[in-house]
Amino acid sequence: MYIWNIRALKQELMAGKPKEAPLFGYFYAILVVDLAILYSYWLLPMSNISIWTYVGAVVTPGITLVGTYIAWHQNGRSAGRDFLGRYFPLMWVLGVRFCVMPLAVILPIVFVGGIVAGLTGFGNGGEIPALTEPMALVLGWTWLVVFYWRLAVHMREIATTSG
Repeated sequence: MYIWNIRALKQELMAGKPKEAPLFGYFYAILVVDLAILYSYWLLPMSNISIWTYVGAVVTPGITLVGTYIAWHQNGRSAGRDFLGRYFPLMWVLGVRFCVMPLAVILPIVFVGGIVAGLTGFGNGGEIPALTEPMALVLGWTWLVVFYWRLAVHMREIATTSG
């Protein structure tokens, strides 16, 4: 993997497609930097930030990095083929599915929750319960773990059936 030498990188790219391990290295490095930038604002000291905000800023990208590495592993690591060509299409289709399917579960829960809150008077004070943030994080983490599990399953199926 090249970090600075653009001339050598271009020569390697012109000579033919680089092997899987260096491609994954570039991709993973970009993913780490993107996640660090995306979640770094959570780590900045601001007023009214709970410990859960900091926990979320570490655990959420951690799940993404571990899930991506497991998908790489299921594809055969450096002996695998076309990880990026499989990763991005699978991420897209799973992403669409994982955004649509939870609506069938979430909308009824929100509807019933709204009725219960209205009937019991819960939440009339305008304050959000203290458990809301950790519950939202745990639900989000569960969603991510299941998402990356399914990605790894599909990646393994493609890798084992395509040789």
